[in-house]
Amino acid sequence: WRPWRKAEKGCPRRSDTRSLNSRLLHVRMSEAFQKLKRTWEVLGAEDPFWAVVSLADKRGNRWDIDEFYATGERDVERILNLAGQAAGRRVQPEDVMDFGCGVGRLCRAWSSRVNRVTGVDVSRSMVEKGRQLLAGYGNVEFVVNDREDLLGFPDERFGLVASLICLQHMPW
Repeated sequence: WRPWRKAEKGCPRRSDTRSLNSRLLHVRMSEAFQKLKRTWEVLGAEDPFWAVVSLADKRGNRWDIDEFYATGERDVERILNLAGQAAGRRVQPEDVMDFGCGVGRLCRAWSSRVNRVTGVDVSRSMVEKGRQLLAGYGNVEFVVNDREDLLGFPDERFGLVASLICLQHMPW
């Protein structure tokens, strides 16, 4: 490629090649995202608690629901402590997004600490189970995110976006 010369007929320009690479990357990411969604749909339907906290002795739907949600209480307190240390003061967000919420393990814990919790997940089966289990929690909302991004949410809506044991599953 010689930027000082006009591209010869039939030869792609560098900008065309970059655009093609960008489109191919988007297709691969989109395919990976769809595979991720399918995987979590199955996990959410078959063994949702174990899929979130994968302890060997809990596989096969052997989690006690209260014991499962108690792990979320400990983790949310740990997140708040770490955020407080980083900020140099106790952090008290009003609205929290739990990214990769699954069945709402952290949403339930956040609900007693903040005004509003929005649990976001790609798995409809996980979100439906979370809605069922946390139906009595008026400040918890569950959203199925069918997008590869979070552009469906307005900027600055959340005082804190938390994600725990989720990002390692992202294919990109």
